[in-house]
Amino acid sequence: MLWVIGGVLALLASVTLLAAVELRAWRLAPRSIVAPLFRWHDGLTALQSALLLPFALRLSLITSQRSSSGWLAAVVAGTSLLAIAILEALRFINVGPDTLYMLPQGVLGAWVIMISRRTAGTSPGVWRLGVPTGLGLLLIAGSLAAVLLYFGSDVFAGTIRNPDRYGQLINRAAHYTLRIGSYPGRLGLPIWVLVARELRDRSI
Repeated sequence: MLWVIGGVLALLASVTLLAAVELRAWRLAPRSIVAPLFRWHDGLTALQSALLLPFALRLSLITSQRSSSGWLAAVVAGTSLLAIAILEALRFINVGPDTLYMLPQGVLGAWVIMISRRTAGTSPGVWRLGVPTGLGLLLIAGSLAAVLLYFGSDVFAGTIRNPDRYGQLINRAAHYTLRIGSYPGRLGLPIWVLVARELRDRSI
């Protein structure tokens, strides 16, 4: 049941995030509407990540027959989900930057691709959906990593001020890749989680 609830909350979190981003980008709604949407996203993402921890552990072990790689995959997924849950819970109470959770989200994307690859022969639906989902999450993390590498941790303090020509290019490209990755990554994740339910009855 936590599997399903986590997937549903992940879908709600994705919808609130994308709605807030597009409403702000196109100036279709005032801050009084957009800000609560981002806040709801933070809270829902924290809950979804915590609820999906058992799912990540079981799926890692199911797809590897409890080999050492399965336990490693479980640790990677569990650590990334726990990091996202903590960072987003802190953000929900206005503590910490609002983008830092994207980095462990990229790690989660790599895990999604790895698990999906293991099921390519037995569950092609999980494989076909998992690849674009994982790549989307990696794009999100990569966009933040690129900005961090160029500007440093000052980006967490707010809007980048007076960037040079290369800084403007990197910042613009990062925002494009962020939006491009968000649709397959954030919307694909909850769908992938629910589709992967077909694997839950396999023996560990």
